[in-house]
Amino acid sequence: MVNMQRIFYIIALVIGLLTVTNCQKKEEMPRFHVEISHPDNNYSVTPIKDSIATLEGVNAGLPYGSTSGHWADSGKRWTEQVGTPIGADIVYYSNYEDVFYHLKAKFPVEYMKEMSHRAYFDMEPEYFEGELPKYIDIRKNPHYESFYNHLVITCRVFEYLIFGFAPKGMVVVWIGYGSIRIEVGRYQAELVTDEKLVKQYEDRLIAMYAITRERKREIYGKRWANASSELWDNYRKRYKLRTVISSAHKGFRLFSNDIEYFNGETETLLRPYVLSTEAKERAIPEYLYFIFETGKGASYHTKVFFDWEKLYTILEKDPKGEHTLEIKLNATSDDLEAFLDEELIKTEGQYIGKNDEGRYVFRESYK
Repeated sequence: MVNMQRIFYIIALVIGLLTVTNCQKKEEMPRFHVEISHPDNNYSVTPIKDSIATLEGVNAGLPYGSTSGHWADSGKRWTEQVGTPIGADIVYYSNYEDVFYHLKAKFPVEYMKEMSHRAYFDMEPEYFEGELPKYIDIRKNPHYESFYNHLVITCRVFEYLIFGFAPKGMVVVWIGYGSIRIEVGRYQAELVTDEKLVKQYEDRLIAMYAITRERKREIYGKRWANASSELWDNYRKRYKLRTVISSAHKGFRLFSNDIEYFNGETETLLRPYVLSTEAKERAIPEYLYFIFETGKGASYHTKVFFDWEKLYTILEKDPKGEHTLEIKLNATSDDLEAFLDEELIKTEGQYIGKNDEGRYVFRESYK
């Protein structure tokens, strides 16, 4: 019987080779959506003047309206922007602080040029051969979609530029590839004190949103007026950290691990990288979501939540050393324990569920 997987792969290869010449003739500019987020709804801000600088000189900007969602994820999309973002000039009103800020941010140009031409995997492709690369350089592999995305989109290009607005003018910027987010940097907006500019911005607030500053004060009050950015700065602290997941079941096979960190970054680890995670600079994880099997028809998904303070206390004992966060499942796959540097830690919540048959299928799944 002909191997259908190999047939699909050959077809994809042929299509890719036929299209590569046309793709190389003209390198398209990156296309991305912009999100504006905040820690939660108590910390809403409203941009009133904005522009995003691009390497190509194309105009780009923020979505209309106030911030939403949670840290690094607004939950909203806006009109697609074009170009390689290299900076931002934003004036915004902090609703809860009752002040205006002016952000002038310059992103690292070479880094943005590189990252805007990468594609990351947030799922394992159904048909491919060889070892899965950590990412794709789409300038060198413009035909990558024919290899990896011909049935389901598993390899995501740069598609989000995300701003996070915290108290006291703190602004963090991330780039996103599907469910994967990587921090660009932390920036500081300046408090606007010039009375003439403040009056101009008040007038602009009314013109854009038909709401006065006085009405904003009535809505938000002063409960959070003295809020600090310290917590979100602390969330950005990094440690040389790896994650190890094991089981007492002899048939245990780990396939993927999605990690969300307190600093807003997210990471997806697939085989082979999920099997031997390297220790590298990472923020403290907020939760892990991983998929494993113990036999044919025995596929599970697991989510484990952590308390930042508990992990931070242990990590700060040796802030420059290497650390291991380990999850140990029992033989029946209905319970687990978490350890940081071999110290048992109490999780903030954990769930182990069995997957519907056929929902998650990997190359090395039990057949």
